[in-house]
Order: sequence, then structure tokens, then C-alpha cells
Amino acid sequence: MNLINQVYETKDYDLFKFIHGNRNVNNLQLDRLEKSISEQYIQVPIIVNEKYEIIDGQHRFTVLKSLKKPIYFIKVDGLGMSEVHRLNTINKNWTLEDYMNSYCNKGLSEYLKFKAFKDRYKFSYAECLKLLVDHANTNNQEKFRQGKFKIKSLEYAEHNAQIILSYEKYYDGVRRRCFVAAILDCLKLKDFKHRTLLKKMSYQSQKISHQSSKEDYLRIIEKIYNFNTKNKIRLNY
Repeated sequence: MNLINQVYETKDYDLFKFIHGNRNVNNLQLDRLEKSISEQYIQVPIIVNEKYEIIDGQHRFTVLKSLKKPIYFIKVDGLGMSEVHRLNTINKNWTLEDYMNSYCNKGLSEYLKFKAFKDRYKFSYAECLKLLVDHANTNNQEKFRQGKFKIKSLEYAEHNAQIILSYEKYYDGVRRRCFVAAILDCLKLKDFKHRTLLKKMSYQSQKISHQSSKEDYLRIIEKIYNFNTKNKIRLNY
């Protein structure tokens, strides 16, 4: 049997450091880990590179340090942030927020713009992607995780975000995923005038309520928009 990577043990906590660009430590996850380790300490080693930067296990390290328990670790030379992302993609324990913060910490301009957009308009991550790349699907989320996210048009995204939020005075569900998708579909139609819908909603807001699909929102929007008018539109649902 060959020895591939040796597991070391130490209580020299100052030996280790967090790698720049890794996700922020999650306090809820720390609390869960501390409870679990306090009940039973299973010696799962963390992974570090030759600089003792933590590639995998920064939450475990933080809890073990606070509990003054020994750190078990494996040292693998040459590992960096790409391996951090790869490990956490496999483990499925990084959220889109984690990836955003990681790339923002590294100074990637597209992710800094994404964060500023999200902070300003308060849409969910999926809806921000939908607005900023004009369509959102699994592939776009994967590109976001890989650091390949590109904004199609920030000006266009902000214009559409402001239109969607203008309906909030008449409907409190404007940030719901299906409503955002429905309005974006409407805005692609040449004959759709968002100011017409806004005016019609001012006295028909009772007709709109939370729906579970984009198609249901489109049916309601069509009825409101076409009320008492000759210039009717037909929405695709």
C-alpha cells in the first residue's frame, strides 16, 4: 500500500491561514459544526497547500480552534482557488452568494457590478441573473460559479429593474420569480407599453395576486392591460 498524502496533527493554529477569495465564514454553519463536534469529534482532516492556506475545511478549522481541539490536515502543494471552487462544486455546499463574495474578494469587475446591482434592487440571485444576461438558465448559473459571468447590458438591466419596481405601489410581489419573468416577456413585445399597464394597475390592482407560474401572471396582466381599450395585446402563455 502506497502512502499518498500523510495526515498531520497540530495545535499550532497560527500555522494556517484563509486563502484570499474563499467564501465568507457562515455563522449558522459554525454553530451547527460546533454542536456536532462537541457531541462527537470525528477526525476529518482539512486540506491545505504548501503555504498552509486552507483549501477545504475553513469552517472545521474555525470551530476546532475555538474548542482548542487538534487540527488534522493534509498538505497538497500547488492547490489554489480553482481547487476550492472545484471541491465545493462537487460537495454542493457553496451558494451563489458564496461565489459572488469570493469573486468580489478577488476584485472581478463583473461580480462587483452584480453585487452592486443586487444590493440596489434587492432581487434574488436568479432574478438578477435573468435581468443582467437577459435570460437565466442552469448554464448561466454554472458560468456564474465558474467565474465566467458577463453582463449583457447593465443599462438595459437597470431600465427593466426600474420598470418592474414601478409596479410595487400596486402589487407587493414584484420581486417574485414568476412575476419578473412575466414582465420581462411583456417588455420584449413591440406593442406592450409599460406605462399603460402601470396606469391600468392603479385602478385594477385587486385583480392581481401571487401566482405560481409565469403563465398565470401573463393571463392576469393581459386582462388588466386590455380592460376598456381598443388597442388590445395578446400575451404568449
